[in-house]
Amino acid sequence: MTSTDTELSRLRWRCRRGTLELDLLFERFLADVYPSLKIEERRIFDEILNATDPLIMAWIAERAMPARPEFMRIIQLLRTGEKHTGDSPDAG
Repeated sequence: MTSTDTELSRLRWRCRRGTLELDLLFERFLADVYPSLKIEERRIFDEILNATDPLIMAWIAERAMPARPEFMRIIQLLRTGEKHTGDSPDAG
């Protein structure tokens, strides 16, 4: 298993939240968006996963704003599911 495989396996496990909505959202995000993220954006996503499910859902539904502004780009990507079009994932 490569380090990337190990990283994705760990993230898939952390993304299993017990709510169908978040499970599906994170599954799609990991498949469609995560591979194109910069290293710093991947770190931020990992930090977002430390939040509680209700808080993550409130951020996504725009009922609350994260205290950390750097979370907003990843939250937006979670909302839209759009693919990142920035630099390569190894940059940054």
